[in-house]
Amino acid sequence: MDRTPPAGHRQRQTPQGASETYTDPQSRRTYQVFEGHYTFDQIKFVPTFDGSLYQALAPDLVFPEQTAAPDSLGLNDRNTALAQGAYAAATGSPVWGWAPASSPGAKPKYDNYGAPVLASDQGKVGDAAVTPYAAFMALPVIPQQADADIAQLVADYPSLYTQYGFLDSVDPKNGQLADRFMAVSQLTVLMSIDDAVDHDQLQSYIAGSSYEQALAPYFGLEQFSIQGLGSGAPAAAAPTSSATHRTRVRKRRRRASQ
Repeated sequence: MDRTPPAGHRQRQTPQGASETYTDPQSRRTYQVFEGHYTFDQIKFVPTFDGSLYQALAPDLVFPEQTAAPDSLGLNDRNTALAQGAYAAATGSPVWGWAPASSPGAKPKYDNYGAPVLASDQGKVGDAAVTPYAAFMALPVIPQQADADIAQLVADYPSLYTQYGFLDSVDPKNGQLADRFMAVSQLTVLMSIDDAVDHDQLQSYIAGSSYEQALAPYFGLEQFSIQGLGSGAPAAAAPTSSATHRTRVRKRRRRASQ
């Protein structure tokens, strides 16, 4: 039930937070939960194992976490997406959207990618590829920042977007693309767009159903220890100007070719 591993467990950060006691709405039994969190650039979040947006946001495509769990999973969706933008700014990456994808190059293989500082796994977490579908997944939770990131992907790497949709990934350091389309990635893009522009219509299949009615008391009960972030994104998570991004990309490509 702990939201992060206990403080003494091997992991990337020492989690902050406190133990809270919750009462089961049906059985009335009590449970103690360590509401732990990590922090990056003043953003509090409950980490995923690999620092991946897919791990954080995939359930939100079909389950109404924003409304059913506004103080826990819903808030964490937004904070995790903002933290990816902050990680991009901190590392000088012009774009963000780290999640499992095909690796860039002529012979791509499917690999796990994530933002290392957002991961609980203390092992190697690769950030050598950004995938468009991850940026789209953030559209329903941080629409302005996600829209700017998608536009930046297309502007800086125009070959990434084709008549068949987006290639699966790009290395933001040198612009190398994954020469592959993935059906699951294209599907995730379409699902994210549908939620973003059609008022979370995909979530409506569960929202209001008998399943959601049974689950709602549990999802609404918990409050993660990540409160306190204002409505505006931290400066590090705000999109940088297109001109600045393009200058960074040109410098990286020159260094890569030398």
